[in-house]
Amino acid sequence: MMIRHTPRERMGITLTEILISILILGIGMVSLATLFPLGLLRLRDANRLSRSATLTESATADFGGRDLLNKQSFLNSNSSPWYTLKAYTARPYDPWVQDTPGYTSGKFLDPWDKTLGFGAYRGQGPPTAAPINGPGYFPGAGLPVAYDPLWRYQAGVYPGATSEARFASGIGFVRPDPSDGTSDPSAHGLQRITNFNNNALATWMKQSSAYVPDIFVSPEDVILQSGTDVGKAVNTASPLVPELIAPDLTLPAVYKTGVPTLQNDWKYTWMFTGQQADSTNGAVFSGDIVIFENRPFALNTTTPTYFGHTAPVNGVVEGETVVEAIFGYTSKVTQIPTKGSYGYGANANRAVLLRWSSAMPDPEIRAGSWIADVTYERNATVSSTRQYDSPATGDTTRPALAYFPYQRCHWYQIAKRTGVSVRAAADKLTNDPDGITYREMTVWVNAPLRAFTLLDTSGSPHHANAALVSPYVVNVFPRTIYTR
Repeated sequence: MMIRHTPRERMGITLTEILISILILGIGMVSLATLFPLGLLRLRDANRLSRSATLTESATADFGGRDLLNKQSFLNSNSSPWYTLKAYTARPYDPWVQDTPGYTSGKFLDPWDKTLGFGAYRGQGPPTAAPINGPGYFPGAGLPVAYDPLWRYQAGVYPGATSEARFASGIGFVRPDPSDGTSDPSAHGLQRITNFNNNALATWMKQSSAYVPDIFVSPEDVILQSGTDVGKAVNTASPLVPELIAPDLTLPAVYKTGVPTLQNDWKYTWMFTGQQADSTNGAVFSGDIVIFENRPFALNTTTPTYFGHTAPVNGVVEGETVVEAIFGYTSKVTQIPTKGSYGYGANANRAVLLRWSSAMPDPEIRAGSWIADVTYERNATVSSTRQYDSPATGDTTRPALAYFPYQRCHWYQIAKRTGVSVRAAADKLTNDPDGITYREMTVWVNAPLRAFTLLDTSGSPHHANAALVSPYVVNVFPRTIYTR
């Protein structure tokens, strides 16, 4: 007789099943946990895009409604004494079409001084400058400038101070020009101009410098009251009530309102980099509204010692790191028929090599951030020797005009980048200073380059170009501004 054994009912789960369940649960929890930081990053990026777009529209409206770029406000001694009065400049000049060859002892040097090489200019320049640019007339758009009243206002550094505080100056941070290994590079930075007088009311514009934050700071960043506010009694602060600034009672009666104003936290601010669309027409300007997040407003009085330089450096603007750049970086060079063994990078219209001394802190460069081509030569005579024809033309009769001007400001967003590497001594570029170790990185930008670095047949720069790297720039919007 056979005995049948019936299987017993299972009383639980096995250890193997428990381990598999824990593994599945762990994978799910880790996946869920990764969504939070990614979500926060996406939320931050979306907030930046939204806020910067809103601030850009506000800035555009201010340009039109307040007529901020009206040329007369830059030529008026009340609103802009720095470009008109002898206390600040040896000769009155229009900063939109004329630069000065230097700045010393709190004063701009004479832009028409032939012995200094003249200041860079557009349109009808100094009468004695004819040997530089043919008839003395330089056609095209005006000079690129940085219209930045907010930095001047908050840092308190205006023309007449020890430091000129130009925008994105690379003197001391970019090696001497490789054409001779000794002269200063074309990295003088743009003129940082303002038409808001900090000492007196601008009678022509009917505004004073006290109005600068209302214009250049995002009006949405309102600070609310808190119980820790200085000068407030206990239990009188409400987190629903905006913080207010007492009215300025020192203003003349015509400007005195007696009404407190809202206080902002200055998280999002803006400035304008651009130029007069035509050197003979002061009513149209083209350029970019640059949006900053948590921008610093300070001048570091430390003098850079990374490279030798002859131009005076009296302080470095915080948050404006400038490095050497090779725009159109490649070893394959398309030579210019009329210029011998020099040309521009072939098939590299988005590649940029950024390089800096290893003694400098590494700049913060990541995909999505912005860089600007800030190659700028303030001396007209030097500028004329560093400009070359387009590589696309073989016309030997064409004069060497500024196809890629040596006064420019072009913004690019980084699409991708390599890691930071150290250039081997055996691979040093032409006229790299001895004893300097270079760190470098190649980036690719989101738009075709608008200007290229002049290269020799080995791919080394014949003249140094400069790039601004600022992690505080979150967006750049091109705009055309019309004035009344």
